Amino acid sequence: MHPILKFGSVQIATFYVVISLSLSLLILLFSKKIEHLDNQSGMTAKQGYDLLILLLFAGFMGGRFFHVFYEEWIYYRSYPAEIFKFWNGGFVYYGGFIFAFIASWIYCRLQKISLAVWADFMTVFVSAAYALGRFGCFFEGCCFGRMTDVSWAIQGRHPTQIYMIVAEFILLAAVILSEKKLKPFPGRLFLLWATFHAATRFIIEFYRDDGRGQFITGLSISQWISLTIVLLASFVFVYKHFLKKA
Repeated sequence: MHPILKFGSVQIATFYVVISLSLSLLILLFSKKIEHLDNQSGMTAKQGYDLLILLLFAGFMGGRFFHVFYEEWIYYRSYPAEIFKFWNGGFVYYGGFIFAFIASWIYCRLQKISLAVWADFMTVFVSAAYALGRFGCFFEGCCFGRMTDVSWAIQGRHPTQIYMIVAEFILLAAVILSEKKLKPFPGRLFLLWATFHAATRFIIEFYRDDGRGQFITGLSISQWISLTIVLLASFVFVYKHFLKKA
């Protein structure tokens, strides 16, 4: 673990270096991909860039909101000024995901464009951002696993950050290979990714040992969110793929 990078007298949190480099790379790839939009799709570059900015802002706000109000509310209630010191860390992925999804839904409704079509377009970037972002967690030393004696343990713990990275890169590969093949209905790619992403997250959570807020009937809030996503995404997929055709 290397939570701090030192350049002489300058110290920078490794987590933020990883996140900054990852986002810079993904924004570059996004700009390249959006230049090749099919004119027949009705999608425009302006809509794409608007959604990208919205995703980044809503993701940031949602990630911080969930950390403050369900992970560490007792602490922040006593020290409210610390809420705004986001550079000290404290973000929850699912908080960012939920806020970004809601913001995207509102934008698409207002613009009268298809959320499902754009969700498919964004899936590869959402998946890649998650996988790359977990490298930041690994170097920071957060999201760590339970104590174990398995041969691949790191500092005597399950390397849950690595589990999440490997699982997500497998999903990312599947997304890239399937992106141009899955076209029975808009949103299919996103629904399949969301289902398998949430399922792997649900399983890996059992091996984590870091503080994640309250547990309900033995499951973390993230596991309950994962379970909800699996059920909702699976239902929508089955409805659109099978029941709607009947």
